[in-house]
Amino acid sequence: KGPIPPDVGNLESLQTLSVSSNDLYGVIPSSLWKCTSLVVLDLSYNRFKGTLESSNLQRLSNLRVLMLG
Repeated sequence: KGPIPPDVGNLESLQTLSVSSNDLYGVIPSSLWKCTSLVVLDLSYNRFKGTLESSNLQRLSNLRVLMLG
C-alpha cells in the first residue's frame, strides 16, 4: 500500500519489477526511468495517476513486457 518509493531508481540493475495488485497509488516516480535494465514492468491493478510519457518509456530500451491494466 502507498506510493512507489523514489529510491526505486537506485536499483539500476533491476530486470523485473512486478507490483501488480498491491493497492499502490500516486504518481509513478521519475526515478523509475533510471532502471534501464528493466525487461518486465508490471504496474497493473493499482491506483496510479498521471501520464506515462513515451520519452520515459524509450529510456527502458530492454523492456519487453509492460503491463498497466
